[in-house]
Parts: sequence; C-alpha cells; structure tokens
Amino acid sequence: MLLAAQITDLTLLIHTLLNKGRFNGGDRLDDLKQHNKQLIAENKALRRALEAEKERAFRDSLTGIANRRAYEQRLEEEINRSNRSDKPFSLLVWDIDNFKQINDRFGHQIGDQILIAIAGELNSQVRSCDFSARFGGEEFVSIIPDCPLSQAYNIAEGLRSKIAGKSIATSQGDIHVTLSCGIAEFTPNSDANELFERADQALYQAKKQGKNRISRSD
Repeated sequence: MLLAAQITDLTLLIHTLLNKGRFNGGDRLDDLKQHNKQLIAENKALRRALEAEKERAFRDSLTGIANRRAYEQRLEEEINRSNRSDKPFSLLVWDIDNFKQINDRFGHQIGDQILIAIAGELNSQVRSCDFSARFGGEEFVSIIPDCPLSQAYNIAEGLRSKIAGKSIATSQGDIHVTLSCGIAEFTPNSDANELFERADQALYQAKKQGKNRISRSD
C-alpha cells in the first residue's frame, strides 16, 4: 500500500509541474510525459495486484469459496444490518457426515475432491443474497439474510436431501455423502459467538440423532 501511495504522489507531482510549466524543452517534456504514462500504468497494475491479493485473503485455497475470515466479516455486517432493520437472519452450520472415515478409506485426495464438490453445492444452491463459506476442516457455514428459522429450515432441508439423493463423482468412483446441519436465528442484542454456539449445538444434536438431518435451535 505504501508503494502505491508513493507512485500516486509522484504522478500527481509530475502532473502539477507539467501544468505549471516548470519543465521546458521539447525532448525533456516528452520524456516526462512518457515516464508519467509509465508510472500511471504501473500504479494501475499494482492496484490490481493488491485487489487480487485481498481477494485471495478471503478465499479458501482448496475449495475456492469464502473462508472463515470472510465469514466472520460478513457475519458482523449482517448482525449490524439486522439490528438496524429489525429483520431476522439465520446461520446454518454444516458438517460432512463420517468425513474421517472417508479420508481413512479413500485418502485425503478424495477427501479434498468431496470438500470441493460440497462447497460448490453450497455456493450454487443458496439464493444470490446468501453467503456460504468453509469454516474449517469438513465444516461449512451459510448466512441466510432476511430469513426466519422456519424458512431457513426449509432451505437447509432442500439442500440436505438433494446431496443425500446423489453420489459425488471422484477419481476413485462415485461416493455417497450426507450432511448434517444446525440452524440458529439471530436474536437482537446477541453477538456472533452466541449465534454460532447455538447453531453449533443444534448441529451436535443432528449428529447425535443419527446424522443426515437438520436440527434447529428454538
């Protein structure tokens, strides 16, 4: 960021000097104009690189969807928005059932392929305003704005049943995978940690009740 600012400052200085006529002589003026164009181009390239680096910082390197850092930022934004508008939103915490056994049986490469496939399903099946991220390991999260608990349950159940109803193609053949999910609705004046804990506890209940199911934090 410092280098970008320095390039910008130098570009502005040259513009100012040129406009004031402080430089004269045709050849020298042409050289300065050319140098100025080069600085502008380098500045734009640097800014693009910085934006790309920022984007990578908020993406999970394996699955390509948002990562935990992006989730935490988005969740705080959604909490602030909900407190202002008094509109509900729901948090879904997903976990791939029996993922350790899948890794043990087929290897981590196949496990990675399954993680990528599940991430793609989560990203494509939610609404355009919804947000999904990889929280860590085989756990994912989805933020569903303007959505009370009952509606979020229907969304989650639709995705759960879709994934349970098909197999995931991998380099070692098709593998059947299921998901469990815990859901919690944001309540006014609570915080991100409390909301996640309620959704995570609901996920624990879904696992305890036999997996491949949705559980709500009522």
